[in-house]
Amino acid sequence: MKKILLRWFWSLIEYLMFVPVILIIAGLTLPIENALIYTFTLPLHSLLAVMITVLLKKFKNLVLLILGIVYIFAVSCIWLITSAVTPEHMLLYILGTAFFFYWGIRRGIAGGSSMFFYTGGLVIHGLSLLIIGRSPVLNPLFNLSLVLAIFYVLFALPVANRHYLITESQQKNSLNTMPKSVIHGNWIIVSAITILIGILS
Repeated sequence: MKKILLRWFWSLIEYLMFVPVILIIAGLTLPIENALIYTFTLPLHSLLAVMITVLLKKFKNLVLLILGIVYIFAVSCIWLITSAVTPEHMLLYILGTAFFFYWGIRRGIAGGSSMFFYTGGLVIHGLSLLIIGRSPVLNPLFNLSLVLAIFYVLFALPVANRHYLITESQQKNSLNTMPKSVIHGNWIIVSAITILIGILS
């Protein structure tokens, strides 16, 4: 279970990097309530895929493919039953479920953390705040987007940077073994971006 949660944790960090883009797409396509449910249930598809991949690691890829198709069909049926669905809505539900299920499978197979350019998430969140704040359709999502941006800066980015710096320095037991200038520089960047987000809001 620890292995599953750890691999899912890193998929969540990556998810937080792109979540404002998902919010924008969902907000422009779906009713606001459905957009929120859709956005925040996507990581659950990855969790299930990670669990299946780790627990059934001895099975061939064909089994995972069949399970994925069945799961995507089941999720699509749930959306069809519980909400008013247009072809555009259904396409988004299917694509989102399929992508995050596939993402979870890759995470379950690869394990560990990806060396994403996590600071790119700062640009994504900053631009998304501007887009959402200026769009009448998306404006109801602005406060949520701001909270997600702050959470990304204060939690997800430091965690990702911490892991990256520890890996790079090959000192995996403590940040205290790394040069203080590197640590201070890391926190200066985080502080500066926090102020920038405050100004944008």
